[in-house]
Amino acid sequence: AIAQKAIEKVTFTRTNTGILVEALGENAHGSTPWLGENAIGRLMLALKELPFEGELADIITFLADSLGMDTIGKASGIHLHDEISGDLSLNWGVLNADEKDLSLIVNYRYPVTFEYEDCGPAFQTLFEKNGFAVQQTHKEKLYIPESSELVQILLKVYREQTGIDGKPVSIGGGTYAKCLPNILAFGPIFPGDEVREHKPDEFMEIPKLMKNAQIIAAAMYEMAK
Repeated sequence: AIAQKAIEKVTFTRTNTGILVEALGENAHGSTPWLGENAIGRLMLALKELPFEGELADIITFLADSLGMDTIGKASGIHLHDEISGDLSLNWGVLNADEKDLSLIVNYRYPVTFEYEDCGPAFQTLFEKNGFAVQQTHKEKLYIPESSELVQILLKVYREQTGIDGKPVSIGGGTYAKCLPNILAFGPIFPGDEVREHKPDEFMEIPKLMKNAQIIAAAMYEMAK
């Protein structure tokens, strides 16, 4: 009966030892999980439909209900939103399990006007109440206002070099900007470009690479004045 189940993007294959369950996902950057499809979450939702019992059934149900395919933290009760950076992002990136143990790695990134205390303790409490030992690692946010001299110089250069009225954006990704004070990430994607970071065969077209070099050179000159 399990082998005959039909769930979208999930296959059930009978083998010599049981049932092989496979879920199909789609890659996305960890800071924008809504642009992909989480295979782990899809798998857990499918497993919830199977006749597991006892502690294992409880764990599967909890993970399916509190994480599942959610990408903004609503299911786990930590969703936050602001006008600068939008929704909190939540990416369930790794699950390891065998006959005795189960562990998972979840990465969530909260909006810049909030603090770790607005989501971290609630997330930890939720999982501890459901039998997990939790270890959280926190990296401080970085935000430089649009009105700052640094941002204004870079915007001026970008607009002069491209003819595009570019606007600064707040992203959930961690960059080299956290390594030094008074620094931010600049470039290299242009409007309409496909986001290729961390995807197979990542590349950039040579003309756009050269244009980036020109923009960066002009920015270095302006900042050195």
